[in-house]
Amino acid sequence: MSHVFAIPARRVHFVGIGGIGMSGLAKILIEDGYEVSGSDLGLNRNTEELVRLGATIDQGHRAEQAEGAELIVMTSAASAETNPEVQWGVEHGVPVVKRAVFLGRLMGQKWGVAISGTHGKTTTTAMVGTILLAAGLDPTIACGGDLLAIDSNARLGRGPHFVAEADEFDRSFLQFPAKTRVITNIEADHLDLYGTLEALIEAFREFAAEGTVVLNAEDPHTATIAREIGERAVLFRPGEELPELDLPGRHYQANALAALAVADLLGVERGTAIEALKGYRGTRRRLETIGRAGDVEVIDDYAHHPTEIKADLRALKDRRPSRLICIFQPHLYARTKDLFDDFSGAFADADETIIVDTYSPAGREEAREVTSEDLARAAGVRYIPSLAEAAEALSAPAGSIVVTMGAGSITSLAPIILERLR
Repeated sequence: MSHVFAIPARRVHFVGIGGIGMSGLAKILIEDGYEVSGSDLGLNRNTEELVRLGATIDQGHRAEQAEGAELIVMTSAASAETNPEVQWGVEHGVPVVKRAVFLGRLMGQKWGVAISGTHGKTTTTAMVGTILLAAGLDPTIACGGDLLAIDSNARLGRGPHFVAEADEFDRSFLQFPAKTRVITNIEADHLDLYGTLEALIEAFREFAAEGTVVLNAEDPHTATIAREIGERAVLFRPGEELPELDLPGRHYQANALAALAVADLLGVERGTAIEALKGYRGTRRRLETIGRAGDVEVIDDYAHHPTEIKADLRALKDRRPSRLICIFQPHLYARTKDLFDDFSGAFADADETIIVDTYSPAGREEAREVTSEDLARAAGVRYIPSLAEAAEALSAPAGSIVVTMGAGSITSLAPIILERLR
């Protein structure tokens, strides 16, 4: 069989296969004719899709599950010292690589388009993918969210481009040999890893050291990088009007302008790109309407940073609901502590806000210095510990919008609320 990507293995084993980034890579390999196996502590929608496609997936981590693999790809959250499948690979001379390194090796075989930034990288990645699909360029896509148009977070393409979301967490984005790069914006985040905003900016500066880089002209940090790299910089201006497009909020307009700049660089006609974005259906968990119960709309959203929360609540408020109700689950104790003051003022556009207990991923050791109850008290909103209790406490009058927000398990809440309201 002729493969799109050359990999020195017939079977690849993914440790932590259920994550959005890992599952996307696994899907690309399955579609490319490789044998894929994997494991994760919990199974989810991503693993169910992979099993349907032919992957062998086990819940939990055991050495025997990796036996027979010729390459092991591990998530950043996995421990090389304690994970039994990784240890099996090391003991038996099987190459073990982190997800970002492996993605970089695949991207290096095509024209890489890597899209980074504190906010908007998933949507911008999806928009670029949508444009290239509409232009008939058959891209490979690895996105940090499910594109509703293809009902998946990834696809294998036989065209020349590999479009991927480039996450700054764990400095992953520095592994991508992209020829076209995007930095949507830079703001304080992941300070538990970087320590200071200055160190984070330095990492983005390193990301921008090669290739043609699309940058936000109105963000002071990206504008500085643009001046530093000179003619390799291509600027977009979020304030520029796009009257042809009906987008929910200024931040989505900024994402569209970044995507259009990439399309220009890749030779896609502007008219084709605009028409593609007119048909853009969005990504799962980015202001995604889950359903309606009578005259109440229930939305699920991934916003987990104060700037994202404010932007998305403003976009929803502009729709003039009779009542805007936000249920927020903080993601990581460290982020809540580092950005506490910003979080405290992020919910002003909501008529009612409920904050539930903080989500911290399995296997991540975190000091619980600041709690959800502390945040709710500072923000002047309600604290309700569990998702189930929050759903029970909810009262939504006709004409309301109810939005669940966060990057963790809160994604399960919107369908429960919808059923309860019905």
